[in-house]
Amino acid sequence: NVYTRKGRKMIIEDVQITPVAIPAEGLKEEKSDIVCALIIEISTDCGLVGIGESPLLLEEENICVPMHTVIRNNLIGKDACDISKRIRDLSADLELHKLHLQAADRLIRGVESALWDILGKRVGKPLCDVWGGAYRQQIEFAGEVKWQSLPAMKQRASKLEQDGNRTIYLKASGEITDDVAAVAAVRDGLQDVHVKIRVGAHQLWAPGEAITVINRLEKYGIELVDQPVIQYNLDALKMVRESVSVPVAGHECAQSMYDVLNVVKKDAADYLYLDGRFHTGYNDVRISAGTAEAAGIQCIYHAASGVGIAFAMDLQMIAATANCTLANEAFTYENLKDDIIIGGKLKRQGPYYAVPQEAGVGVSLDRAKLKKYHDAYMKIKALKSDR
Repeated sequence: NVYTRKGRKMIIEDVQITPVAIPAEGLKEEKSDIVCALIIEISTDCGLVGIGESPLLLEEENICVPMHTVIRNNLIGKDACDISKRIRDLSADLELHKLHLQAADRLIRGVESALWDILGKRVGKPLCDVWGGAYRQQIEFAGEVKWQSLPAMKQRASKLEQDGNRTIYLKASGEITDDVAAVAAVRDGLQDVHVKIRVGAHQLWAPGEAITVINRLEKYGIELVDQPVIQYNLDALKMVRESVSVPVAGHECAQSMYDVLNVVKKDAADYLYLDGRFHTGYNDVRISAGTAEAAGIQCIYHAASGVGIAFAMDLQMIAATANCTLANEAFTYENLKDDIIIGGKLKRQGPYYAVPQEAGVGVSLDRAKLKKYHDAYMKIKALKSDR
């Protein structure tokens, strides 16, 4: 290949942007039973095409789609292999520093992943190998118990254990009595005392409440509590951590490499979450993981992906990250009814997903499914416009 042998630049010739809407089920607290995403395809002069995915809410469509048109015009004629420079230049040209970091990420995430996909295809390796090699090829994920009657939650926990899950996740409600009863029901449904229960608090409690409820939950063998207090008060998080025996994880307080540095400096968390949806790109995730590793902190990847391209990127990232050693979370993806990648949804075997082994991100677009779910998106958009 002349591009590999001579190190020739790979010039971007076209960028295609396709919004899709895929049906989903069981997405608690969502306004609709669909998951939307922007699918990015970047074509180069050597014939390689990279695919990426950015998250999309219907309410954002009038902002994200026009902005991606600007991004398209910015990229054409540039070298696809200069990934860091492409993202830096995009950020500067679009003045993304004026946006909240998560808003900026929604604009560049799909572009960055498509560029990484091109680089992986160029060298003929999955991205975990491009990033230094895989620490693991089977990625463990937690099983989720959703809110329902206590007997049903007990039964669900038992089924998850029978399916091989070693970590059970329950999202707290904010009502202390209900939360304690739910965790008790989950523990009652588990036969093995070594199966872990993880509680997702997500900023629900004031510091004093957090200390009270975590101490009440301790006897049920809690692995960790995820972000028990507001993300902006690291002193409160540190106080909770020092007042309980159950480990405390930082999640919403650690949504960029800058946030992670501050959490580490404050010594405010036992564990940290990583999330390609929230960090400003995958390089940010890698830097955040390295900062946590240097501080001796293990990480959990919160794969809040839309569809299969982003989830495959998440699997590649987890595989290449040394300190992603706990069970990860992928509840959005697991509730999809279908996918736009060849072969359909990636398959879970017990608590594990295998890292895709094809070059680049490791998956390919199913053109028929892409058209089907783009048409579905356009119908939903038209109905929304008529209201």
